Amino acid sequence: MKITKIHIENYRSIKEIDINLNPKLNVFIGENGIGKSNIFDAINWLLGPTYPTFNATTKQDHYLGDGDNKILIQLHFEDGYLLELNEAKDKYQFSITQHGNWQRDFGILRQKFCSAYVGVERQIVDYLPSNRWSLLGRILLDVNARFLEETMKDEGIAKSEKLKKELDRIRDDLLFSVKDEAGDNIMEPFVHILQEESARQMNAAPSDFQLNFNLYDPWNFYKTLQILVTEPDIGITFQASQLGTGAQASITIAILRAYSEIKLGGSNPILIDEPELFLHPQAQRNFYKMLRKLADENETQILYITHSPYLLSLENFDEVFVVRRTKEKGTYVRNADISKLIADLKIRQGIDSDKDTLELHYRNAYEQTSDSLSSLEAFFAKKVILVEG
Repeated sequence: MKITKIHIENYRSIKEIDINLNPKLNVFIGENGIGKSNIFDAINWLLGPTYPTFNATTKQDHYLGDGDNKILIQLHFEDGYLLELNEAKDKYQFSITQHGNWQRDFGILRQKFCSAYVGVERQIVDYLPSNRWSLLGRILLDVNARFLEETMKDEGIAKSEKLKKELDRIRDDLLFSVKDEAGDNIMEPFVHILQEESARQMNAAPSDFQLNFNLYDPWNFYKTLQILVTEPDIGITFQASQLGTGAQASITIAILRAYSEIKLGGSNPILIDEPELFLHPQAQRNFYKMLRKLADENETQILYITHSPYLLSLENFDEVFVVRRTKEKGTYVRNADISKLIADLKIRQGIDSDKDTLELHYRNAYEQTSDSLSSLEAFFAKKVILVEG
């Protein structure tokens, strides 16, 4: 489910902005503090794990700090879907429509559009399988759906039922077999008291109210998985969340690579803030190849903010969005519409061209030269001087 257009009004540094996105890669560049992250935060507000409301907004979230500047965020998707967060409305400030038709149960429908956001922190806790909005969560939700469909060939029962029985046996025979000093079982009376008292509080008979503990989530068996890292030299196992920032960043990138390689988790957009963090130049180039593969082969739409020329391509210049900010306009975006360039060549030069031909021209002219990196760095400059060479 790809975003085709973004419209934002009165959000932080953004007075009003329209962005037409590419179905594959979308690269946002510009100086610090001009509003790139505000664009991503606006998108993530509608597509992230927290239900979009205005309950926690402050004056600083409004353009010029003026609460009378009502925030409007619209995300246009394929198939005519529109997700809108509109502060000017009295009720139903968040809504989903399709071709202008109101969609009921949009709180549930919103999960269809969930997008993974990889922030600059790169903390593993943000990407655990318990979060359906994380890369790992999306992959394992897909795996879980396939797991629920499969059966044990030799036993003729569902794999999920087999796992339930095995985990219940482990729970009862091991975890629930702990005894106190008198040799009496601890968990059995504990569960009994919980069930009896809960039923009493709800004016129900104990037999009408069943309460127990499980080692698994019956709806998502992969939700409780944890990432563990073992260092063989010292023989100690850690939770990945206890590792240093660099190590956690490496695991996050590994998850993204797995996402691209095994082609699971759907094709909803992925947002990445500064993917070059913690990567040396060669690793940045390889990371760009991975993103390109994910976009081209998996048809996943990716939006990312970068300050690195290694994560750009002059051949795909139409994927670059240069973000600027002025006192009068606030944050705005400039992007080369390749269809307009093709039309301009025809009108002014009489040249018939197409997207593939133009991209090939730019690749031959700039990327297959010894000075290709300097050409890419021009995207980050305020001014460019062209001289005879």
